Amino acid sequence: MDFAVRRTCLRRVPVCVLVPIPALGRKPIARVGWWRTFSATAHLRKVEDIGYLPDSVFPRYEESRGSDLLALRWPNPPQNILLVRKKGAPQVTQSLIEFANHIKSSYSPISVILERETAAEVHDVLSFPVYTNLVSDKLPQEKIDLTVTLGGDGTILRASSFFATSKLVPPILAFSMGTLGFLGEWKFSEYKGAFREVYMSGAGPGDHASILERHAEGKNSGNDASGSSTTTPPSSADGWALARGKSMGATRPSKILVRSRLR
Repeated sequence: MDFAVRRTCLRRVPVCVLVPIPALGRKPIARVGWWRTFSATAHLRKVEDIGYLPDSVFPRYEESRGSDLLALRWPNPPQNILLVRKKGAPQVTQSLIEFANHIKSSYSPISVILERETAAEVHDVLSFPVYTNLVSDKLPQEKIDLTVTLGGDGTILRASSFFATSKLVPPILAFSMGTLGFLGEWKFSEYKGAFREVYMSGAGPGDHASILERHAEGKNSGNDASGSSTTTPPSSADGWALARGKSMGATRPSKILVRSRLR
């Protein structure tokens, strides 16, 4: 299935919305706002500071032969994934948890980024750490590769507002779970295929072999001199290597359509 990208102008900032086309060492224990205290013990999963993540990567949009669509190509697999949910909707929160578990188990190493309120609510039901800004409600734009929204048009516009002062805006993969859905989002039931297409776009089968060897070496060297394990954000180069059987081939990138009107 092809991707369409709508370029959102919010305070004169373009935002690309991906939609289907129908025809080391210890991290600090922290308190997120006034919500709750997070613990680094084994009993509670951690919320870690987004500042530990590597800087973001941005895709290229290339012309396609014989088509008005553009090809989406990542120079490296997207790794820092921001999930934005519709507020006040428990069923959407459950879908966010389901989606986060899927991308983390199927495409690890991926780092899941959440808003502070969301992180406070769901971190203890996830089996992996999540990232947020521990000192502010603002999310650093330079740490986000891809934004995924679960909600309606209002959720898309709220997510795009995070990048109101940014010159480079990450694509938005939008799932329709809200009251209004005029922007052509994906259905949530399609989330596995939708994320696979955007994640693997630009990757070919040849990207796997040597990276698998480096990943194995990294696992063996994951202990420090004292014998204790260390936690560091994973290398983005490993991502395509670990996504076995998901490559669409280097000649089959996701196709996108750039649209200029979304306010």
